[in-house]
Amino acid sequence: MINLTLKQKILLLTLIPIIALLATVKVIVNYELRAIGQHEIEELRKDLTDSKKDALRDYVEIAVASIQKKYDASSADDLAAQEEVLQILTDLSYGEKGDGYIFVYKYDGTNLATRPKPQLKGKNLIDLKDTNGVYIIKDLISAAKKGGGFVEYVWAKPSKNNADVDKLSYAVGLEKWQWMIGTGFYVDDIDDTVVAAEAELEDNIS
Repeated sequence: MINLTLKQKILLLTLIPIIALLATVKVIVNYELRAIGQHEIEELRKDLTDSKKDALRDYVEIAVASIQKKYDASSADDLAAQEEVLQILTDLSYGEKGDGYIFVYKYDGTNLATRPKPQLKGKNLIDLKDTNGVYIIKDLISAAKKGGGFVEYVWAKPSKNNADVDKLSYAVGLEKWQWMIGTGFYVDDIDDTVVAAEAELEDNIS
């Protein structure tokens, strides 16, 4: 058994509360830093998501503007005008690599145009679901009928070995023709950015 002098005992009794206090302060400070950091990270996620949504909405609005005159001048069963509009929408592209595209579906779920996959034209995809059970086309059509809206789902991404990643799409309707037109892009870069921010937060706390 260790024999302590009176002086050592007094010093020990003095240090114990100080150490306990410092440990408590450390826990509180770490908690507060994490809370502040997580709030900033959630704000970052929201800002990035809002930016993506704004971009999608803008691309669809540009697409609609490009065919508005032909659409307005047509009748509900004007097949010639519909073919012209489909060609215009199919030829549209955006993004740094020009790989952004517009897709078009009838309200019954029949595909009319998807440039990267022309083999889908004429196929009814109303029952198409992602791995989470989201009815992709059905939900996009529903959003379009309501005046426009977003649908988030998972989809295979070629650049990630066809792994399922989050994708966000926006769609609007052409009521006279009973069409849904929209576009979308992968949003996994948001998660990548958030993960990097969380790692930086932990490093800063450490």
